[in-house]
Amino acid sequence: MARKRAFFAVSPRLAVLLGESYRTAELALKELVDNAWDANAPMVKIEIPTALAKDGQIVISDTGEGMSREQIEEQYLRIARDRLKERGTRTAPPFNREVKGRKGVGKFAGIVIAEVMDVETRQNGKVSRFRIDRTALEETLGDIVKIEVDIDTTDCDPAEAGTKITLTHLAQTINFPTAESLRHTLAPDYGREERFAVVVNGTRLDHMQLEGQKSVGAIVGTLRSRRTP
Repeated sequence: MARKRAFFAVSPRLAVLLGESYRTAELALKELVDNAWDANAPMVKIEIPTALAKDGQIVISDTGEGMSREQIEEQYLRIARDRLKERGTRTAPPFNREVKGRKGVGKFAGIVIAEVMDVETRQNGKVSRFRIDRTALEETLGDIVKIEVDIDTTDCDPAEAGTKITLTHLAQTINFPTAESLRHTLAPDYGREERFAVVVNGTRLDHMQLEGQKSVGAIVGTLRSRRTP
């Protein structure tokens, strides 16, 4: 097993991007789905617990290109890198998709709703695993470049590719996402995509789950939020 220590690298755009925030947990998860789209994944699966529990976890796994250890160090851990400038506006063949993950801060999308984000990615017969810990980010004094990230790399089946993200120690203060609310958030972009299957808790997304077609429960919740105290 090869073990190598890497570090976060800071982009000059960091200060601007850290000022932005995801309005909902569903939008944070969509950022991770966008990353799977950009990785030319034919499929991405999201597993969300039915209730917020201290030991619950959210898992996002795709069958895309995955990342090598070098890509993790030079691209993924570069905060706020300009992905469009470096790699263009389209993904590689055969999909040639328009790139969606424009901010380059997908790693922050995960820790918006969880204390710990474990990443496992496979490419060309190698699997690399590393962890991003929100507490480490919050408690580090001075330059963020001093935060250490251990990357464990071992051999795997060369036929395997893709990335799996596991979010644990879920934040107790957020508006916890449900499978239904996530489907409504993803449907406008992905509900009609035939070559990108989005599966949430075992059910594939389709165009009937467009954002405007909300359930009665969602409508009632909206009306309640508009009431004057």
